Amino acid sequence: MKSEIGSEFWNVPTGDSKTTFFPKDTKWFISGTSALKYILEDIEAEKEVKSASLPSWCCSCMITPFIEKKLTVSFYDVYFDEENGLSVDFTNTADSDITLVLSYFGYSSLHIVGKPSGLIIRDITHSIFTSKVYDDAIYYFGSIRKWMGVWTGGFAYKKNSWMTDIAIPLVSSAYVKLRESAMLQKMEYLDHTREDKHYLEIFEEAENYLDLCEIEGAAPRDVELISFIDIPNIVRKRRANAEVLISALSSISLFPEIKPGDCPLFVPILLDENIRNGLRGYLISKKIYCPIHWGVSEYHSLSTKTEQLYKRELSLVCDQRYDTDDMYRIIEEVTAFMAS
Repeated sequence: MKSEIGSEFWNVPTGDSKTTFFPKDTKWFISGTSALKYILEDIEAEKEVKSASLPSWCCSCMITPFIEKKLTVSFYDVYFDEENGLSVDFTNTADSDITLVLSYFGYSSLHIVGKPSGLIIRDITHSIFTSKVYDDAIYYFGSIRKWMGVWTGGFAYKKNSWMTDIAIPLVSSAYVKLRESAMLQKMEYLDHTREDKHYLEIFEEAENYLDLCEIEGAAPRDVELISFIDIPNIVRKRRANAEVLISALSSISLFPEIKPGDCPLFVPILLDENIRNGLRGYLISKKIYCPIHWGVSEYHSLSTKTEQLYKRELSLVCDQRYDTDDMYRIIEEVTAFMAS
């Protein structure tokens, strides 16, 4: 298999036993964004809302559903503090009807200031496999697609009964075919049975569809696969991989330790912007593909303090596709670049 680390998933780690990981009334969607749009429909079916407070550090796809609903959007501060680490300040959420809350990268060591106000929607994409159980929200949603090679995998559940009776359309068969084809071609590329990387264009086409789609259901195949996810193996491998990276790179790690119950999505590091960008390009040249969380869009409203995470963060890969030897390879290349 080709020695490439990162980029899009191509498989789903399943076991023999069916899990009861998600509540019975969980609704399944093409994406986490689609799930959030459904949640907003449900809220509007019950009450009038006019404003929403969102974390300053988030993907634009979390902002646009609120904009589309013509809600007044404000941002509460998420920032890195040298003394306290990654910090979340809910102080200015008091006047908002809705507060969207995120967990970050599957780590529990957040410095929290204040409490979120209004109706709470919690995005548990990053914390889905941690041992911490959140019960502070009315709505919970996320995307399994960030963790493994499902075609769809958005989900949502609610603390009490759903209000909306809006039908969830079937997922687009054209989209499913794009994801299926791209994953197959990537697997063939890694197995040396395909030399071109045309799958990257197909993945991009699928992502473009997600950017434009409204509320759509998940692929039934994904819902079934997700019920057989090998969660213990995912947690074990990710923790082991992340521990190797953090032990060597603790001085630049956003989270300098893994606590019991954590399950890392990535190992985020912080560097000066020019060094971060240079390192990312260098790693790509070594076939190590590490994303940046996230791009700044026209919808973001950032202060000097909150924009630093966008400029400095790079997410090192630590997922279950790889073992500790792959992590040592990442460390070797990061160290070589930093020493140059």
